Amino acid sequence: MHVLSRKLRDGAMCVGLWLMTPSKEFAELVRETGMDFAVVDLEHGLHTLDTLVDMLRCVQGGRTAVVVRVPSHDHTLVSRVLDRGADGVMIP
Repeated sequence: MHVLSRKLRDGAMCVGLWLMTPSKEFAELVRETGMDFAVVDLEHGLHTLDTLVDMLRCVQGGRTAVVVRVPSHDHTLVSRVLDRGADGVMIP
């Protein structure tokens, strides 16, 4: 079970941030800070499915869960995001 899942289940405070720009450097900093989660915004941010792969690679490996905010509830898009390795999705 991911640390974020455990903390949410236990009602503990979770700290995270939003990644709006496709910057590998920002994503690596997020991993190093040990945030509980990071949201990669495909709805309002500058990300694409291609840049999402880079963001996931840069953040994962630490304790930070990566949640991807998708622009719609389209099941094909949600599946593609999860197939790329996201820990979860946020659907508007």
